[in-house]
Amino acid sequence: TFTGSDACEAAGIAGLGITSPSTIYKNQTFEQLFQHEVANNEGKIASAEYGETFTVDTGKFTGRSPKDKWIVKNIGSDSDAN
Repeated sequence: TFTGSDACEAAGIAGLGITSPSTIYKNQTFEQLFQHEVANNEGKIASAEYGETFTVDTGKFTGRSPKDKWIVKNIGSDSDAN
């Protein structure tokens, strides 16, 4: 966690144009992220067979367009069999 007026510089994100936040949380554990999500009321807790997890409603207009497709050529994976 970085705090203070130079938090963005200390976290290495000032070069990306992010300069306003005075508190930066970096490389948080799952538990720390979970606690932040709950504290900020960012979604809901759901029970799963392996324990509690966090869910969010991303709304109606998230995800990619069906027409937004592209082909990536990877050396070594291109063959007549693929």
